[in-house]
Amino acid sequence: MSSNLKTTTTQDASKVKLAAYQQDIESSVQRAFLLRGNPSASGYKKVVVQFMHFLNNDIVGVRELEKELGDVFKKVYHYDVRYATIGGANTKHASVTLEVNSLLSDLAKPEEYGSAGNLIILVYSGHGEKVKHNGVNQLRVS
Repeated sequence: MSSNLKTTTTQDASKVKLAAYQQDIESSVQRAFLLRGNPSASGYKKVVVQFMHFLNNDIVGVRELEKELGDVFKKVYHYDVRYATIGGANTKHASVTLEVNSLLSDLAKPEEYGSAGNLIILVYSGHGEKVKHNGVNQLRVS
């Protein structure tokens, strides 16, 4: 009696997996090139990447790392990139909070990036810890 069932060899199964993997890679590369030529292909009207770090940061090379990553966002994806150093002359908690709130408020203005369909990416370089404030988990940065 002959069987209508097709036997699948290990080699056949590997070819199927390889073909699926190859298709995933090709699709990812096509999306990347689409974004390079047309930033709105990301689905957003405007995108900004805001880098922030403290002036008295003890992490070596923060500015260089931010610049390097910022160049990728700018040159490859054509996103707007901004840099800010927080805590200039006055590093009291209240003044730093006001400085960060002002920075975020400026970004959120409708004429900037605060309209529907826009994306704001915040990149903070520094230390932080989870703390409870009025019963709510928050991030305290330093």
